[in-house]
Amino acid sequence: MEKLIKLDSHDWAESGSSELYQQWDEPGTEVIGKLISITEVPHPKGYQVKKATIETDDGKVGFYLTTDLEKKLLPTMVGCMVSIEYINGRRTTAGNTFKMFRVRYHKPVELENSF
Repeated sequence: MEKLIKLDSHDWAESGSSELYQQWDEPGTEVIGKLISITEVPHPKGYQVKKATIETDDGKVGFYLTTDLEKKLLPTMVGCMVSIEYINGRRTTAGNTFKMFRVRYHKPVELENSF
């Protein structure tokens, strides 16, 4: 007979994803939380894109990194509290919208020497 082990809620790891996706439709939109990952994921057209996931008070929020976010939201910030605010969009000559963001972060004490 197998021995049963009692597990507390902190012993469990979550599998899969139940995150919401951030669209960045309106200037002033802001997401604040702990940056938990930056990963490369396949795009339906066959190339790789970067995706970030943030743990907020309301749950996980995921979004694809725009050109501006890819320059400002760095893999070394994983584990930090971040604030990402969509400032505005600028129309390019090709007709695309280049979205501009303000990214702020707060380093946890244990990560201060890694920057």
